[in-house]
Amino acid sequence: MKLRHINLTLDDNYFYLNEDDRNLCDSFDFQCAFINDYITRNVRKLKYETKHDFVFLEILLSPHIQADKKVIPFPHDKAIDVYVPFDRQYYEREKDNPDCHFYLDMIREGIVTLNEFTPLPVEGIFAIMDEFVAGGCVNEWVYKKKRFKEHDLQIVLRCEFTRDYFQVRLIANSITKKEKLTEGIFLRTEPNPFAFSGLYSDIELVGDKLVLGRTLYNLFYMIKVDD
Repeated sequence: MKLRHINLTLDDNYFYLNEDDRNLCDSFDFQCAFINDYITRNVRKLKYETKHDFVFLEILLSPHIQADKKVIPFPHDKAIDVYVPFDRQYYEREKDNPDCHFYLDMIREGIVTLNEFTPLPVEGIFAIMDEFVAGGCVNEWVYKKKRFKEHDLQIVLRCEFTRDYFQVRLIANSITKKEKLTEGIFLRTEPNPFAFSGLYSDIELVGDKLVLGRTLYNLFYMIKVDD
C-alpha cells in the first residue's frame, strides 16, 4: 500500500471531554488543515510503499502519552497513529506564527518517532516540508484548466488554502491574445476539507454560461460569458 495521507491533529480521546477542549480541537484543525493538505498532496507523488499496510498516517498530539503506546497500527483501517507530546501553553504562544514552525516541528517529531517503528520516506517528507517553508508557507495550486476555442477562452480554477479560509479563484484568459480577461473568487469556505469537498468539479460551457458543477448534489454555479 502507498502512503497517501499525513494528518496532524489533537487526540480527541483526551480533548473532547469538555466544550472548551472541543473548541480547541476545532480551532487547531482549522489552523493546520492547509499544512496537512500541502504535505498530503505532495507525499502522494513519492509513491512510497509502506511496510505495515497503511495509507493514512495520523500524528496525534496529547499531553499524556504512555511510553508503550506511542505508535498504534490499525491495519483494518489502513491507518497508523503516532503520539507526540502536546504543550498547550507553547502552542498558544506560537500557533499564529507565520512560519508555521509549531505544526511542522510536531509533524517532524511524529515522522521520526514512527520511523523507529516502520520505515518511512523521511528525507522525501522533510524535503516537502522544507519546500513549503521556502515558499512562504503558501498552499496554492491549479486545480483545472479548460479551453473553449470557439469562444477564444481558457478557464483556470486555482485553489488557495490558508489557515483562515479555502477559496477557488476563477481566471479567464484569451487564448489568441494570451492575456487575462478577468478573474474572481467564486467559492470560499472555512478552512475545513469537509466544508469544500465536492463543491467544485468540472467546467462546462452551456449556451453563454460557464457551469461549474457539483455533481454529487446536482448543485451548479453558473457564470455568464459575455462576448
